[in-house]
Amino acid sequence: MKYYSKTGIALSVATLMMTAACSNEPQAEAPADSKPVAAPPLAQSNQIEPKADIAPEAVTASKTEISSQKDIKQGDKPACLIEFAYEGYDPETLIWEGEKCANVKASLLDPKALRSLGKWKRLDEFAKSHVENLPDDKVLYVEGEFTASVYPVGTTRQSYEVTVAD
Repeated sequence: MKYYSKTGIALSVATLMMTAACSNEPQAEAPADSKPVAAPPLAQSNQIEPKADIAPEAVTASKTEISSQKDIKQGDKPACLIEFAYEGYDPETLIWEGEKCANVKASLLDPKALRSLGKWKRLDEFAKSHVENLPDDKVLYVEGEFTASVYPVGTTRQSYEVTVAD
């Protein structure tokens, strides 16, 4: 099972693009008797400066929810795309590989519900503290035919997978 984050993918692409733009070619040194040459004027930028009176759109979620589940394909295998958000955090996307959404149970559970399922004991103290610090103490719980995981938010403000299957 793989977990993909929209933010993580975007950061990877941005890093790749910045790395590709760098040149490793050595720069030729000017002869010792040459005079410095003034740099040509910078080309005018095509970037538009943001207007100060327009506030940027808020990216964080206003409530904790699972907003959608949709069947997709990962290569030739089925997968379930789950979109969710925790209040005050950026919305995220999870891809549960190998199963259609009809076979996947996704819900928001608090520690009491995790205890009743016998899943709370599978979390270490670090993960338990992350679950307890989420809005409403609710964490995304996803269960398939053979495994189950919770997705608390870590120190990076992004969720991470903790397997809780028996």
